[in-house]
Amino acid sequence: MNRRLAAVLLALATAGCASAATETHFALVPVKSNGQDLPGLDSRTTLQSRQPGGIVSVRADPDYVNFGAGFVVAVQNKSAGPLDSGPGNIEASAAGKRLNVLSAEELETRAKAKLAGYIRATNRTGTTEIDKATAAAERQYRYETFGGNPVGQGGGASCVLSSTDNCRNYRVDRENREADARVIAETAVALQQNEILLKKALHPATVAPEQMAGGIIVIEPPKSGGPVDITITFNGQKHRFTFNVTPTA
Repeated sequence: MNRRLAAVLLALATAGCASAATETHFALVPVKSNGQDLPGLDSRTTLQSRQPGGIVSVRADPDYVNFGAGFVVAVQNKSAGPLDSGPGNIEASAAGKRLNVLSAEELETRAKAKLAGYIRATNRTGTTEIDKATAAAERQYRYETFGGNPVGQGGGASCVLSSTDNCRNYRVDRENREADARVIAETAVALQQNEILLKKALHPATVAPEQMAGGIIVIEPPKSGGPVDITITFNGQKHRFTFNVTPTA
């Protein structure tokens, strides 16, 4: 199943839907913090900005490579009272042009859209839908497909060696159902993987004094890449970071 998951995720990453354009992946390297140049860093470096009211940290994250440029954002409240934080406190731009910062809801919608496209492109019977790609539905589908007589067909055993039209239709029907069962299984596993990623997405939170909160944001950079400026406002103070974004595929 792990190999199957890797195959379906690779297919989604490189081709998406059958009609979708090839996605662009990016390498992310930090180059500035609050206007100060930071040469020689790599993609694993965490940038940190300290101000009297709070501390903000940012690091590139590769888990959302299929959606854009991913970053882990963490804040620590250094004030005397609770502070609100979340995606609404984050802005991104490239060459002065504002970039889209995807919310957790948008990420979920896009993840399911990719998988729905994969289902449409690979199912054979035309009846498989995204809401059927669950573990329970996959078990039921396999029971119906691989049981003594597949759904809608009877007397399968007598058709093993027969070449009649009826038996030929039986075998085609069974092959199609087996293919759809594989699609459902692959999509169910991919959905589980996406759910794990989406739990890491940044959500609005109230941060108590000396406490921390954070999560992953995804920014849609220009296809050509270049410097991306990220501004995070926390406790009324702006923390600025710049990452060099390079297309890799």
